[in-house]
Amino acid sequence: MLLTKEEARCDPSNKRIPWFYQNVKNTIRAMKKAYRAWFGIKSLHLSKRYTQEGKVTEETVKTSKAYPWADIGIKLDSLNLC
Repeated sequence: MLLTKEEARCDPSNKRIPWFYQNVKNTIRAMKKAYRAWFGIKSLHLSKRYTQEGKVTEETVKTSKAYPWADIGIKLDSLNLC
């Protein structure tokens, strides 16, 4: 059974946390960009930048995994999006 756009939007299983995914994606993208720059031109400055981006990415993923997901579900339900 296909759902209409409105039904799909109101379906509780379709509720996502876009800021979380976007935050992690952006940090990983920055780390990959720093790696490509360092791999193309091997220099100490670019190596430090890549290392720093890796630390930022690691910290972002760690904090996002530690976020209380049960609270997010309650917050999403309390928004009454539908």
